[in-house]
Amino acid sequence: FKLNADPRKWLPGQNVTVSQNVTLPADMPKGNYAVLLNLPDPMAALRGRPEYSIQLANTNAWEASTGFNSLNHTVGVGS
Repeated sequence: FKLNADPRKWLPGQNVTVSQNVTLPADMPKGNYAVLLNLPDPMAALRGRPEYSIQLANTNAWEASTGFNSLNHTVGVGS
């Protein structure tokens, strides 16, 4: 989901809370899902290349193969 928050305005040392409602697909399977944050390069030619994504400074958050950052949170999808 694309967020309304603008990470370009997030400053070093600042704690940021992003709160946003999203609509999940009606046919999404039930289960627990990891919450990940992807901050890709804005250029279309680099957007799909993980090495150009923004890496958060949080310990054990970065997934080098995907360019995603784990937020160490899970969301349960039920009936």
